[in-house]
Amino acid sequence: MATTTVADQMQVWSSAQFFLAAVAQLFLYCWCGQQLSHLAESISEAVYDSGWEDHDVSTQKNVAFIMWRAQKILVFKGGWFYTLTTETFVELIRLSFSYYTVLRNINDT
Repeated sequence: MATTTVADQMQVWSSAQFFLAAVAQLFLYCWCGQQLSHLAESISEAVYDSGWEDHDVSTQKNVAFIMWRAQKILVFKGGWFYTLTTETFVELIRLSFSYYTVLRNINDT
């Protein structure tokens, strides 16, 4: 770092900030997707525990329909490529680092 110019150091710092912002944004999407999927799974159970047995038949049918619909798995996707979960985030980071090391090894030879 001592032999580099200030402009080179600023370029490295700018690239690092861009990379960290992109990683933070990807993590935010993946974490929110997983949280929303998890909350969607608990809707059916919450509706069942709501005391629907004491209401009229029409309300009971509506509650049964809500429970039936809420049992379908809700998945958030990033385009056609990835489901948005924290496991996906970790796999993308691993894959990115693997590509980086391969490209760096090719560049060093």
